[in-house]
Amino acid sequence: MASLPTSAWAGEIVAVSDVAATPASAPRSQTVVVPPMDHRPGFDTTTVPPWWMQRTPLMGLGFGAVGLLATGFGAYYVAVDGNTLVKDKINGKGVWVRDTRGFGWTLIGVGVVSLVAGLSMVIWGRDDGSEVSMAVGPTSMGLLGKF
Repeated sequence: MASLPTSAWAGEIVAVSDVAATPASAPRSQTVVVPPMDHRPGFDTTTVPPWWMQRTPLMGLGFGAVGLLATGFGAYYVAVDGNTLVKDKINGKGVWVRDTRGFGWTLIGVGVVSLVAGLSMVIWGRDDGSEVSMAVGPTSMGLLGKF
């Protein structure tokens, strides 16, 4: 017998061929079971540790903290650039003047790069079983893996 179309109503799927084969007093129906959102066929999500117990996101948090610290110190050094440390007692002009602008901007640059690297490690460095890799060739580009 050829397969007949099915009809879905109120979360149940009833095959038309099953209705035709059984008497009208006892219809057979199948209930559709929907797996939970975090379940993927072929992968056991219970073996994956939480993100805070994985190595790469924790290194990302460290990079982010170092980036914030370096950016803060860099902003301070840019702000105090040109301030006098010691003034001459006779005419009141500065004897020692801070020259910290170059060091401050260097710290800001290193801090921002470290902050971006740490943030990307936290976001994309989790091991959730997806195992995606990118393949780049001279004339082609592609994504490989389990999504």
